[in-house]
Amino acid sequence: MDHCQFLQTPEALPVDAARIDFPMIGLVAVGGLSCNILSNLEWCFPSLQRSLAINTDANALQRVNADHKILIGTGEILPKSPCAAGLLALGYTAEITDAVAGLDLVVLVAGMGGAAGTGI
Repeated sequence: MDHCQFLQTPEALPVDAARIDFPMIGLVAVGGLSCNILSNLEWCFPSLQRSLAINTDANALQRVNADHKILIGTGEILPKSPCAAGLLALGYTAEITDAVAGLDLVVLVAGMGGAAGTGI
């Protein structure tokens, strides 16, 4: 049994339901753990219109399967604390806002423990 069977696309619904305007849903992954989750589970959410990965590690961000990727900082010197990552992210507010523009619902996934996921 497919563990994602409960997630249906509009094509799998009855004809009358196909006329419903479905919300624009996006998944935003912040930090290393969340980006790994996004890469491994994105196929499980066929109703996602957009995926966004945000990280401070350039090498990790290259491996992520996402529609949009935002590198916070230079990618070479990683912040050691959540406070430092949060301060770095302030300079990318416009870029993040543009990436989620037009979405009706944003699912935010962030690991609480590292600098990027906790601070951004």
